[in-house]
Amino acid sequence: MRTFILTICILACFLVGKAQVHEIAGRVLDEVGRGIAYVNVVLLNRTDSVFVQGVVTNEEGWFRLTCKRPEERMLKFSSVGYQEVFCEVGGALPHLVVHLSCRPGIPFALLFQTNLPSFFLSVA
Repeated sequence: MRTFILTICILACFLVGKAQVHEIAGRVLDEVGRGIAYVNVVLLNRTDSVFVQGVVTNEEGWFRLTCKRPEERMLKFSSVGYQEVFCEVGGALPHLVVHLSCRPGIPFALLFQTNLPSFFLSVA
């Protein structure tokens, strides 16, 4: 009987100690509703902004990550040429849609220089 009670107590400790893992998924869109590829999606501690986990969006702007204790976390979205966006994770988030806007002062034409001749790229 003593062994049975001890086994039940040990199993209860494992079940209580196991943290729930929450999935956070969504899409990052630009100002006209197109998905933005390769946006950095970073999961941070809300209290001290320490890095927890990070992923990059795919070609259509979709991302997926998992986290424990979502109420203690926040997300940071960043990409070259766009303003950073922060949002709190909170409780259950089935699907996020994040809109990034162009950073003011970024020209729509970029100049790339290498050891080769310079190339001018115009972004439409």
